[in-house]
Amino acid sequence: MCLKLDRNQWWLRAKTFLHKNYGISAHFTSVHANYYTAWKYVTKEDRHSVESEGHPDLNDSEGPSTSKAHMANRNRRIKRVCKRQFVEEDTDTFLEQSDGDNPEESKSKQSGKKRKRLSAYKVSEIILSKGLRNRTELLAFSNQQREEGKTDLAEFIVNRGKKVVNEVIATAWEMESAQRTQERQGKTRIELLRDAYQHECTCNADGEWHYCALQLLANNNISVDNFANCVKELLTKGRGKFRNVMLTGPANCGKTFLLNLLNKHPLASHG
Repeated sequence: MCLKLDRNQWWLRAKTFLHKNYGISAHFTSVHANYYTAWKYVTKEDRHSVESEGHPDLNDSEGPSTSKAHMANRNRRIKRVCKRQFVEEDTDTFLEQSDGDNPEESKSKQSGKKRKRLSAYKVSEIILSKGLRNRTELLAFSNQQREEGKTDLAEFIVNRGKKVVNEVIATAWEMESAQRTQERQGKTRIELLRDAYQHECTCNADGEWHYCALQLLANNNISVDNFANCVKELLTKGRGKFRNVMLTGPANCGKTFLLNLLNKHPLASHG
């Protein structure tokens, strides 16, 4: 029997089955470069060979024009297999001979292997787990690690540069707060105000900000009640005609100070 296969197969089980159950001694070989050479091998001594229906007549054929190329590929495959086996045998021999080497020399050889460096993702996990908010805090933590003999983080900071490190820090915290930001963006202004009502007020009446805000409004002849109502209406109804709050004045006169406390609320948007 001659079959052309598209992949390697192990035929020992089939050979054993045929011989045990039917007394047929089958011979499997993989030395043929193509179907033509395999067909000639099967039919050269078997005068009663049976061919499938529609099988071409190969008796007077000289073989395909690519026979030489097939033989060359076959020989190259055989050489590769032999070379691989030879290398494996040499490697085993070398390992057996090196069992008695000096442990210090073996340790130095192992230490020569390339060490895996920290990725940006691993650094971001360190930043979140340690609560590092800026590059200075990250540098201080990496210095502590370096004093303990761990230089991976310090190498990352030095090799990747200031810009990359700042991007990793910003991205890490942006990813950490992304879900909260998305939830907040899905709420209306009135829902945000209702949620804020459940939390403690950030502008404590006895706090320093409250005292300074009252003094700032009084110095500029602005009614506290009117200012508070304007901000409340703006937050409740959103921006619109006659509802916009605009603070004007020279630099360092307290414009940002009056509204900046809203950004410190737990429900305030990030960035």
